[in-house]
Amino acid sequence: MLEKTFTEETYTLEILYHVGTYENSIHFIFDHASKTCAIVDPAWNADLFIQKITDKGYTLT
Repeated sequence: MLEKTFTEETYTLEILYHVGTYENSIHFIFDHASKTCAIVDPAWNADLFIQKITDKGYTLT
């Protein structure tokens, strides 16, 4: 699984490539001010992705 991270002043975008059977890409958008995160196209393994967010101190929005 390949991961790329792009960080700006107000947010961070993390992309996981080739996840699961269909090798889709999952995007995490972390908002630094509100400490919330949105997940785009998680497909499956939602518990794993929510754990990734909470481990960083963010909540799912």
